[in-house]
Amino acid sequence: MFCIEIRGVVQGVGFRPFIYNLAISMGLNGEVSNNGYGVLILLDATQEKVDEFIRNMRENRPPLSEIDSIKITRTKKSKPFEGFSIQMSKSTKLLSSKIPSDIAMCSECESELFDKTNRRFEYPFITCTNCGPRFSIIKNLPYDRKNTSMDEFVMCQECLNEYKNPKDRRYHAETIGCHKCGAKLSLFDNSGKKIESKNIIDEAVEAIRSGKIVAIKGIGCYHLVCDASNDSAVKLLRERKQRPLKPFGVMVKDAETAKSIAIMSAKEQELLSSNRRPIVLLQKRDSDFISLHVAPNMSQIGLFLAYTPLHYLVLQRLNRPIVATSANISDEPLCKNYDEIMRFSSVWDFCLEHNREIVNSCDDSVLFVEN
Repeated sequence: MFCIEIRGVVQGVGFRPFIYNLAISMGLNGEVSNNGYGVLILLDATQEKVDEFIRNMRENRPPLSEIDSIKITRTKKSKPFEGFSIQMSKSTKLLSSKIPSDIAMCSECESELFDKTNRRFEYPFITCTNCGPRFSIIKNLPYDRKNTSMDEFVMCQECLNEYKNPKDRRYHAETIGCHKCGAKLSLFDNSGKKIESKNIIDEAVEAIRSGKIVAIKGIGCYHLVCDASNDSAVKLLRERKQRPLKPFGVMVKDAETAKSIAIMSAKEQELLSSNRRPIVLLQKRDSDFISLHVAPNMSQIGLFLAYTPLHYLVLQRLNRPIVATSANISDEPLCKNYDEIMRFSSVWDFCLEHNREIVNSCDDSVLFVEN
């Protein structure tokens, strides 16, 4: 019997389901679980099979994972394993600092989001083991649903079936949810009055289109959003936020839209499209597509691609770029809940809110390519 301890970014990235399927494919018996430092694997196998298992694991590990170290020791077990299983997490005093980052929506979830035949069609919180919130919802380690802000959402039977199915992309996806059982949207005006509507996203988009400023709760913070092509809206946001000259970041729906606004190299496009979705500083094109008030008197503009399902749905409907700047006063913490954003209500007209708690706030990264 072998005990394998793996440390690194191995929680919240589909590592346990990967290990399960690898062990099954190799005909190995044992178990895998999370603990405070990473992943623990018990294998009932020969040294030769363990070596092959480790080699396959390194070569085919989930793309979002990072392995820092592997410790292999022999151990004793009174009773042999029957098959291979994912076990409940083990509690340990030692906690890892390797908490996974929030990840932009993957291409498979994007396809489902816009598929009218899919049960998650236009679900603004669609996610799987390959994408979605991680760092921003974690309360404690190990990374299990009960230790995240998803704990309050009880899975419906359909989601539970996917969660338990080793062949499903959402096998042990702790952020799993759907229209029935997951997070929900709501819309408020700046007096705190709830706006009742059959389609809340359409209401928010219409407000943006008409020149209003909308606060949108994302993964790690709220954004103040307005139409980036509307001079009056951008000027209004500057006045209300008391930000006369500092450039705003602009969110676009895809790389093609970004190319119409800015000149970019292959490396810059690679960064722009990466699963971390940073703001990338790019050389402006001569274009009337973006208001001159977005980045006044500058030759560069900061662009980033939509990274949450909610952002995708807003930009698809609006069909134009948006200013998306963090909802906070300079040098003040980011707003991460309703009470905090309401204290900022003089700046926005409407707030597109949801009921999944932001545990750890985080702002958008800004990158540039030198030379």
